Amino acid sequence: MKISVLMPFQDAEATIEAALRSLLLQSHRDLEVLAIDDGSRDSSRTRVTALAREDDRVRMLGDERRRGLSARLNEGIDAATGELVSRMDADDAAHPERLSAQAAALASGASLDLIGAAVVVIRDGEALGVRRFPRDHASIMASAWRGVPMAHPCLLGRAEWFRGHRYDEHLPRAQDQELLLRAAPHSRYGNLVRPLLAYREPTNEAARSESRRCRRIAVRRHRGAVAAMMLSLRDSVASRRSRDPRRGLEPLSETEQAAWRTLARSGRWPDPDSQS
Repeated sequence: MKISVLMPFQDAEATIEAALRSLLLQSHRDLEVLAIDDGSRDSSRTRVTALAREDDRVRMLGDERRRGLSARLNEGIDAATGELVSRMDADDAAHPERLSAQAAALASGASLDLIGAAVVVIRDGEALGVRRFPRDHASIMASAWRGVPMAHPCLLGRAEWFRGHRYDEHLPRAQDQELLLRAAPHSRYGNLVRPLLAYREPTNEAARSESRRCRRIAVRRHRGAVAAMMLSLRDSVASRRSRDPRRGLEPLSETEQAAWRTLARSGRWPDPDSQS
């Protein structure tokens, strides 16, 4: 079954080659990578073009305009030719079994529309630990006013689901949360417990603040004003705390840390037989 991976990018020259290579080295070979440029002004397009010459599964979309992540994701959905659609950011890297594992989970769960997975959080080149999420739809949606616990860059779903639930192009951030909240009443979500993505969390405080604001908008829209107020209070308390970057993460062994660091840096998994 063919998988279309949507990878919008903007000024991602430092990481996009590793991100793309991690996809081209997937055990699931029947795929296309739609690298969608959102007005990059660095060498990102040149790097994507070079990899596309090596492997025709990479397709370049986009142009010199900056239209925003949601618009570019919708553009990718329209261009996708796979039966399944997946997401990944240009600063992340996929474990070589990621697409195979998620596609198998989706095939075995006939009622599932969307499947995520645990991720390994990467910061400053270090693998800090594993972030896991609830497994079944009811558990995922149990406290949805806090945010739907799924890693957006690690989603995979049926193409018809994405075509029926498009991204809101008016939200500059937290588009994934708005989409997941909006689609939840007619959808079934799941998460794999195995970590399948090296995920670079945003560290810019202005960007994080804007994401929180947009998430509150999404919660107010789909869960009501009381839920949005509860989330606002929670965000206010969280922002005053000095956060340990490893808080809430499951530790990795030294061997696992080294493997995930290598994947994040090069897009290559150093030991195919090793599992986290």
